[in-house]
Amino acid sequence: MPLAAARRAEAADTPAPANSTTAPAVEPFTVPMPLIPVARPVSTAGGVDTYESTTRKITKEILPGIRTELLTYDGLFPGATIRACRNRPVVLVQHNGLDVPISRHLHGASVPQDSDGGPMDTIAPGDTRVYRYPNKQPHASLWYHDHAHHTESENVYRGLHGGYLLGDATERALPLPRGRYDVLIALRDADFDASGQLLYAMGDRSRNTLLVNGAPYPYFEVAARKYRLRFANTSNMRFFELRLADGGDLVQIGSDGGLLPAPHTT
Repeated sequence: MPLAAARRAEAADTPAPANSTTAPAVEPFTVPMPLIPVARPVSTAGGVDTYESTTRKITKEILPGIRTELLTYDGLFPGATIRACRNRPVVLVQHNGLDVPISRHLHGASVPQDSDGGPMDTIAPGDTRVYRYPNKQPHASLWYHDHAHHTESENVYRGLHGGYLLGDATERALPLPRGRYDVLIALRDADFDASGQLLYAMGDRSRNTLLVNGAPYPYFEVAARKYRLRFANTSNMRFFELRLADGGDLVQIGSDGGLLPAPHTT
């Protein structure tokens, strides 16, 4: 996996974070990479897919034997992936079960202003908001996240993010891997203290652990065939440069703006 080389490069080039205490050590490639669940609509009536979601605080084992407190959509870290279709609307009923205001933003989507999830257009604790996504734009690999003013960065860092994959007839007509061979891979960094709790500092780009789909340095067993890997950088500050450990080529076919005009070897 590309993370193998990325992790070695970061270990050599990045100093230890100044605010980090001794986090429990994680042996790379000893736990399997979780697959992010696909959300199921509560209704498909009238050609509209309706979903319900509740933000809530949970504890979950990320580092071996330790439970970490997280902010989540529906108790999942990362949040469930919504698979949508062009010209088929999605309605999202968002309940806020946290004790802080939130605002759900579908990043990169063309949506009405009142469903954009602006930083000042928040949902108070205990309240509910309905978002409407018309899905008129072409295929794209998008993601959703909290967008509340002054708290977005930390809320996303503590878990409020998930995927939104919009498909269309153009994409379906291409011979691309599908089903279990079309895999979302959410990359992010995290800084843990000695008790396994997340440390947050604005602007920190030297955190001590890399997570893939919520697991530290996992492995992914694959079949002897082509896969479509949809890499998503869900860090709130960190940049990644991905490469294969054996120096082989990666073939890029798209970005969060949709498919490229042609495959690009990189």
